[in-house]
Amino acid sequence: MIVARSGEELLKICEEENISLSEYAIRLEMEDKGLTREQVFEKMAKNLEVMREGANEGREKKIYSVSGLIGGDGYKINKYLRKGNTLTGDVTVRAMAMALSSSEVNAAMGRIVACPTAGSCGILPAVILSAGEKLEKTDEELIEGLFAAAAVGMIIGMNATLAGAEGGCQAECGSAAAMG
Repeated sequence: MIVARSGEELLKICEEENISLSEYAIRLEMEDKGLTREQVFEKMAKNLEVMREGANEGREKKIYSVSGLIGGDGYKINKYLRKGNTLTGDVTVRAMAMALSSSEVNAAMGRIVACPTAGSCGILPAVILSAGEKLEKTDEELIEGLFAAAAVGMIIGMNATLAGAEGGCQAECGSAAAMG
């Protein structure tokens, strides 16, 4: 499979092959890692489950960083959400709570998916999970969304940087937002 070097090239490949962004990423992973479709899907399903756990843990209980400097905000935002009548709407507030929860789990040395980095670990799960919940998407559809996000992340990684050490927080969070 041809590796796309730009968004334009990626879209052209998908159009010529009559495939989705997620299918492109699946095929590339199969070829690159020598895995079956089922194995590739299973790996991403595990990522989705870890994302879900991280997005929920800090909403259900207060999680604090090892230093105690940050934490509890995912829980507070979720409590605000439960009161109803949010200023920006339930989907946005739910996404904020999920993103903060994942970030707090990370700061507490918990298990997260670095997508694309640990510093931005809450953004993509918050987008995928909150939109998926609102739109009543199945896990299979959420996994396909993660593969589409991966296709975007590959383009960013080839042409710029995902690393905060190189591009600052904008590289991490901007990439995660674009992937979402």
